[in-house]
Amino acid sequence: MKSEKNIFIAFILNVLFAAFEFIGGFFTGSITITSDAIHDLGDAASIGISYILEKKSKKGPDDKYTYGYARYSVIGSAITTVTLLFSSFIVIFNAIQRIINPSQINYDGMIVIGFAGIIVNLTAAHFTHDGESLNQKAVNLHMLEDVLGWAVVLVGAVIMKFTDISVIDPILSLAVAVFILINATKNLKMC
Repeated sequence: MKSEKNIFIAFILNVLFAAFEFIGGFFTGSITITSDAIHDLGDAASIGISYILEKKSKKGPDDKYTYGYARYSVIGSAITTVTLLFSSFIVIFNAIQRIINPSQINYDGMIVIGFAGIIVNLTAAHFTHDGESLNQKAVNLHMLEDVLGWAVVLVGAVIMKFTDISVIDPILSLAVAVFILINATKNLKMC
């Protein structure tokens, strides 16, 4: 019961923050923030699926599933982990594009949204950090990916604000994506 509640809280936080990001991306003119909003909607969808599967996994044995429904939690974990892998590849692709063609961004807006992103995703990570199930652990990895991503946005925005070296953002994003890719691959092996 605790796992599904924690996953549901992470889902709600993710959906609300994605809406905030769309608004922030519009007002800052930042493609990075708008892209992350789309990424977070994908995250929310996979976390929502994880929630449904975690809830179903709590059903006891019956005539159809004599060992119960626990495997649904593992399926939720696999879906979340595959989403992480896919998202990491998209971030790597976009980071390489940004290294080749750097663009100017509203740094002050990025700093404000970066702080908000860290707070919201740390809250979601807090609720999912003591994973009772493999599914909840995968969702927690998802939330930690977002915390790292927003930390990169924040640090990158501060550095770029004072140096005007816009290529810092995609380089840091690339490093975080590779880190998440490695951890998601390890998590997928456990599924």
